[in-house]
Amino acid sequence: MSSAQAAPLFCAGITAYTAVKRTHPEAGKKIAVFGVGGLGHYAIQLIAASGAKAIAITSRHAKLAESSGAYQVLEKPEGNYDAAIVFAPNSSIVANAARSVKPGGTVVVPAIMDRIDIPFDAFT
Repeated sequence: MSSAQAAPLFCAGITAYTAVKRTHPEAGKKIAVFGVGGLGHYAIQLIAASGAKAIAITSRHAKLAESSGAYQVLEKPEGNYDAAIVFAPNSSIVANAARSVKPGGTVVVPAIMDRIDIPFDAFT
């Protein structure tokens, strides 16, 4: 494998892989990916490869999400997901992700760039 082929497997690849792994993807699960960019499109591919359904939540990268294998592409979450991964870490997006996951679900925020308030009341 060339260095160019292996490069995505390092920082970006391992970040996306670890986030997806924490959602315990399996056939039939719906996992929302908030933020489809450098990391999000890797996560979508990994989720699809696991047999789970990747739901891309993006306002700007619908074509990238589709070409990465997203089961569904939305601008706003419709909710009732088994898990959510947030690659666009700001408080409002994390709050939307928390509200979109069904009780007992998982929210993964692999990178924090700012203070994030998690709306724990969303889980009741």
